[in-house]
Amino acid sequence: MITLCFTIGFSALVLSTIPIAIAMIFCRRINSALKKTDYGYRPKAALLVPCKGLDPDFKKNIEALFTQDYPDYEIVFITATQDDPASPVLEEIIEKNPQISSRLVIAGTATGRSQKVNNQLRGVREVREDCETLVFVDSDAQPATDFLKNLVAPLKNLQVGIATGFRWYLPVCGGFSSLLRSTWNGGGVAFLTDRVSNYAWGGAMAIRKATFVDCNVISRWENALSDDMTITQAVREKGLEIQFVPRCLVAIHEDCSFSEMIEWTNRQTIISKVYHPKLWQRIAIAHGVINIILGLGTILLAGFLMGMIADERILLSSILMLAAIPLEMINGLFLFPAAKKMMPDHSEKIRKLVWKYCLMAPLASFLVFLNTIYSLFTNRITWRGIKYEMRSPTETIICR
Repeated sequence: MITLCFTIGFSALVLSTIPIAIAMIFCRRINSALKKTDYGYRPKAALLVPCKGLDPDFKKNIEALFTQDYPDYEIVFITATQDDPASPVLEEIIEKNPQISSRLVIAGTATGRSQKVNNQLRGVREVREDCETLVFVDSDAQPATDFLKNLVAPLKNLQVGIATGFRWYLPVCGGFSSLLRSTWNGGGVAFLTDRVSNYAWGGAMAIRKATFVDCNVISRWENALSDDMTITQAVREKGLEIQFVPRCLVAIHEDCSFSEMIEWTNRQTIISKVYHPKLWQRIAIAHGVINIILGLGTILLAGFLMGMIADERILLSSILMLAAIPLEMINGLFLFPAAKKMMPDHSEKIRKLVWKYCLMAPLASFLVFLNTIYSLFTNRITWRGIKYEMRSPTETIICR
């Protein structure tokens, strides 16, 4: 019994250092990527922006798309219906910015696929004939002025199928749920420099139109829920790379309630399980093992403190098991400061939040564990008020 407890405790200690090693590798790759100069690649581009409702800072987010430092691009906004709350705001901004070719199109209500994918399919049909690059952007992100040129630049390399950015939630008021979601989301950034596990993020991804056609994305999207995970699969099957662009880590200024946070994290986990099962399994095993060991260590420590266990070697074993908690916090010290370098305009706010991120890291790991358990029993999600069931990566049912 004692030998087993020591073995588990020592194993937990070793396993807890792996995320730190991954974070250190990630930081090194980010530093290297940020040193690379602009390739000067500026193909004609179309920004496709699906919208539903009014996100926090919606107007600022949209206006940022009209101030991109890029020579030739157009913007296509897409809503499901004309009476969407976003429509009049978009029409007003379009009218005020005649210097950029832009328009609003109505996609209609989706059947058999997510509304976002339905909007994107409609938008793709609207781009100019001479468009060379498709850039998909979410309406809740606020990109910097150099966002478009940085995102498109890697496509100069024909081996790169998709160039992608990622989101970083910046809490407005800094409540518990908002900070936990930001920490949970931040942990996923570390996978983006790994060519085996990385993936495209639909809120900031660029693809050559020729590659989009060659990968038959339109057909794959016909019955899909996830735009980014589906296109990730299509590009990988063609043997092309997905390249993360650190300068395209975009800030999302948004708070959330506890229920919204749970709904969002469950949704991300379930989508990952359906569309990227290898990554889901990797994350599930890592967080599952660590949290089960932490649970065992807590039980053993409580038993010792309550006098139910007298052997001090069991106490030592429990301390070894619980060492994962401070190590998870140390992991945050490596990972989260990297975000400051990727988003220099928000570095001061992130600096003030780093210690909170570190304290939240063990809770975020436990939440991942709970999300994984939940995802084992359902393929149903709620997304912007619509309930979907994913039968497979190519079959989506709209439940409500």
